[in-house]
Amino acid sequence: MDSNEPQHTVEEGSFFNPAAVPAPIILKHSGPGIASFILCMISLLGYIASVALIGSLMTPYLTEDLTSPSAEMIEKLGVAGAIVILFLFMNLIGVILGIVGVSLKRRKKIFAILGLIMNAAILLSLAIFFVIAVVNATI
Repeated sequence: MDSNEPQHTVEEGSFFNPAAVPAPIILKHSGPGIASFILCMISLLGYIASVALIGSLMTPYLTEDLTSPSAEMIEKLGVAGAIVILFLFMNLIGVILGIVGVSLKRRKKIFAILGLIMNAAILLSLAIFFVIAVVNATI
């Protein structure tokens, strides 16, 4: 610029002054929300693995007469049931962490919402399956 040219001054807060634009607020992801989502993914993989495990453990007993189950079969079903109950507790903890993650202020909530919805859907669907099984067993 030539020193003889008039210099244009830009007022504070005008359209042309980038310094007047406030810095964007960068939100971090919710820690409990991420934990809820991870617990959901682990439990989903665990349910898939437990179905495969139960299937492989029960295959030898499918050809036998199941009117009197053996002690070994009952023990294997008990272990498989304990594994499924462990994953149910993981989903319950995931729901609690999802609620905590959604309620945190000034945090991104996407993982908390996903974890909360997925964990609750798993718990609800397993509860429905349980009710259907109990109703069918009593008929």
